[in-house]
Formats: sequence, structure tokens, C-alpha cells
Amino acid sequence: MTGRVIVGYDLMPVRDMLARYPLKILAKPNDPKALAEAILEGRAFRDSYVDGKQYIRGYEWSILAKEIVNIYKYLLENQGKII
Repeated sequence: MTGRVIVGYDLMPVRDMLARYPLKILAKPNDPKALAEAILEGRAFRDSYVDGKQYIRGYEWSILAKEIVNIYKYLLENQGKII
């Protein structure tokens, strides 16, 4: 939520969670050397100063809260119709 580079292992949950976030570096799972290289790459990327705040605007709490309320409304209105 800070608009910074995120470094992690390329595991399905991480990949799915960060699918729309361009400032990510995912390393080969269970490979400490690959993770270390990704961390160094992330540091170099950070030092180049990219304003990542432009990528997190869609994740603001006010926007997310509205989406969650809409989902709950939909579920209540369609109770018993959803398989």
C-alpha cells in the first residue's frame, strides 16, 4: 500500500495477489540465491525512484469499502440463487 517494490517468491498466492501490481519482483521459489538477486534488483529499482503511488490508487480503503458493500448487497439480494 506504499507504492514500493515488492520482492517475494513466485508462489501462486503471491503471484495472484500481486497480479495487477507492476512494481513486483518474483524470484524462483525455494531458491535463496534467486531471492537475494531479486532483493538487489528491487533495491536498484527503488534507487531509480519510480513513483509507485500511481499504482495503488485503486487500493484505497474508501474504494475497497464500497466494493465490499456492493458485494454484500449483491449476495443478500441473490441469496439462494447463487450456486
